[in-house]
Amino acid sequence: VGHVAAALDLFFEILRRRDSSIDDKFLNDAAFSTVLALENTIKLQEAQRKLDGMVTKRSADREPGKPIEPQVIPAIRKELIESGDLYARLLPDADTLPNIKYKAAEVFYNYDHLDEARKRFLHVIERYPNLDVAQYASNLVIETYLAEQDFANVERFARNTLEGPNPPEDAQFRK
Repeated sequence: VGHVAAALDLFFEILRRRDSSIDDKFLNDAAFSTVLALENTIKLQEAQRKLDGMVTKRSADREPGKPIEPQVIPAIRKELIESGDLYARLLPDADTLPNIKYKAAEVFYNYDHLDEARKRFLHVIERYPNLDVAQYASNLVIETYLAEQDFANVERFARNTLEGPNPPEDAQFRK
């Protein structure tokens, strides 16, 4: 795994310093492969029990009244977020970008960085309103408010979503 991390660091440095678009022929594949390599490294570390798997907590699973403290995000997951953010800057119209952005937001959510998660989920909803990831993101935006017991914003967000230009088709959301 150390060699993978070193290779990814070098790749990121090359992409950060890149100031020319002379040859973008392989950029999409290379950038996506970086994200994929990190996802696979995470899966391997989880299988080897070197990294805990992420569990998406629902507001009902949380202890009522207990303050929510952001947890430390493991370095490999931070690298995944960074590679996704870099991918988004380099290839803002890539087909795989909505899922990559959603997964980054989900990491923040699962480690209780609720403000950052919400910001990223809202971006997914605004940018990709007709994709499934927007529906998932909407549900987790509501969960961030429920976790904070911010019922006024739960109601506001749900109302705006239902009355907006792309209301969700999910019957559960409409309840």
